[in-house]
Amino acid sequence: MKKIFIFVICFCFLCINAKASSKFYIGYKIDNIRYVKDKNGTKVYSDFKTIHKSDTNELAYCIQPGVKITEDYYDEFLSYNDRFKIDENKMQKVRLLAKYGYLYQNHTGINWYVATQFLIWHAVMPNTWDIYFVDENNNRLDNMFKDEINEINNLVLNHHDAPNILNDYIFNLHDDIIIEDEYNLLDFYKSSSGNIINNKLIINNDLNPGDYNYNLTVIDEKKPVFYNHPTGQDLFTRGEILKNNINLNIHITAGKVKINECDEKTFKDVMIGGTYEILDQDDEVVDEISCSENEECISQILPTGYYKIRVKELSGDYEQNDMIYDVVISDKNTADVSICSLKKDKSINIINYDNSSVVINNINNVNNVYNSTSNTNIVNNYYSKENSDNTSSILTNYLNSNNLTNELANTTTNNNTCIKNNECVASSDIKDEVITKNNINCNNKEIIDKSNMKTISIPNTGKNSKFIGVLLLLAIISYYYFYIRNEKYI
Repeated sequence: MKKIFIFVICFCFLCINAKASSKFYIGYKIDNIRYVKDKNGTKVYSDFKTIHKSDTNELAYCIQPGVKITEDYYDEFLSYNDRFKIDENKMQKVRLLAKYGYLYQNHTGINWYVATQFLIWHAVMPNTWDIYFVDENNNRLDNMFKDEINEINNLVLNHHDAPNILNDYIFNLHDDIIIEDEYNLLDFYKSSSGNIINNKLIINNDLNPGDYNYNLTVIDEKKPVFYNHPTGQDLFTRGEILKNNINLNIHITAGKVKINECDEKTFKDVMIGGTYEILDQDDEVVDEISCSENEECISQILPTGYYKIRVKELSGDYEQNDMIYDVVISDKNTADVSICSLKKDKSINIINYDNSSVVINNINNVNNVYNSTSNTNIVNNYYSKENSDNTSSILTNYLNSNNLTNELANTTTNNNTCIKNNECVASSDIKDEVITKNNINCNNKEIIDKSNMKTISIPNTGKNSKFIGVLLLLAIISYYYFYIRNEKYI
C-alpha cells in the first residue's frame, strides 16, 4: 500500500512538471545556396538545408549556430527560459524576424526562408560568428538576398504590436461606421461583429442610439515557440505576436425635436394642430410632425446636427406661417422649438342700415360696427331692442365683459361695396344681419348666401317693463289729479 502511494505521488509530480515536446529533422538541401560560418578565422562551409518539425513538417529556424541538431525530443517554451543561450531581448528580435520573414503576406518563396534564417543568425550571435553567403567557388556574396533582407529589416523597424485604432469611437445615427488602421494590421484580425476588408473594419450601422462593444482577435492564434534540448541546438518556429483581444467601444448619437405651438399675439401655448416638416442641411425632408391633443409634437429619433423646421399646414383658425426655424439636435436630448402662429381675423361686421335696433346673437368676436346711412360709428347711438334708452355703453360693456375685441372704424357702406376682409353688403332687406362669408364677388349682390350669415344679439340690459308701467300709471293719475281736477275747480 505504501509503495502504491509513493508511485501515485511520483506520477502526479511527473505530470505536473512535464513539458510539451516535439521532434525535428533535417530537410532538403537548397540548390545553389552555400554559406560560411567564420569564427575567429575558422571557416566552415555548408550547404543551406531546411529544418522541419516532425509532426507538421513546419519549417523551423536554427538559433544556435555551430551546434548539431539532434533528432531527440525538444522541450517547448512560449517565453524566455534560462536554459536558452540567448537573452529575452534577442528572443524578441527572433520573434519579429520570423514574423516578417518567411510566410509573412507574400513572402512565400524559399528565398524568404533563407533570408530570414540569415538574419536570425546575425541577431543571436552578432559578435561571435561572421556568417555570409558564397558561390560555388567559395567567393563571398554580400549582396545575395539583399532586397529580401532590407524589406524584412524595415518591417521589423516599423513593427507595432497592435492596430492604430482608438478604444472609443462616436458615430452619428445612420452614419457609415468605417475604422481604418494606418499600421495596416487590421487584416490580421477578425471581428466579433462587422467585417474587416482591406485593412478597414466596417460595421453595418443599423444600430439604435446607445453604446456597443466589439472585440478583435488575431486570426492566426498560433504562438511563436522556442525549443530546447540539453545537448542539441535551440530551435524556433514562427507565430503571431500581435496583441490579441482588442476591445472597441462605439457610441451612436441621436436626439429628437419637440414643437411647442403658441399664439403669436399672446405667446401662450395653444394646440393649433399644425403639421411641420424637418429638413436636414441638404434641405431634404427627414421627418414630419403632426400635432394633436392626444400626442406630443415630438419627432422620431434623428441624427445629431443642424436642422430646419418649416410649417407645412396649420388648422383653419390660423394663418399660414412661412418662417423657417433653425434647431440643433444634440445627443440624448430633445430640442424644444416654439412656433407661434397668428390667428385668423374672425371679425364680424355689424351693419345697421336705418339706425334701428339690432338683434345680436352668439357673439364670438366683434371688430367693427358701422352705420350704413350716416357713415359713422354707431356705438354711441346703438340701441338694445328691449330698451328704448339711448345707452351709449351697452355694446361696449357687453364686448368688454365677454373679452371681445372692440375696434371701431368709419367705413363708407353702399349697397354693393366691400366693407372689410372681402365682406359685402347687399341691400337693406338683410338689415340686422351679419355677413361673415369671405371672398364674395362684391359686384354681384345676388350670390350672397344667407345660410352662411350669422346674427348676434345684445342681451336685454333695459329696466324692468312692469316697473316702468307702474310708474307711468302713477304719472297719469298724478297729472289728472293735480291739473285736470284743479282746472275743474278753477
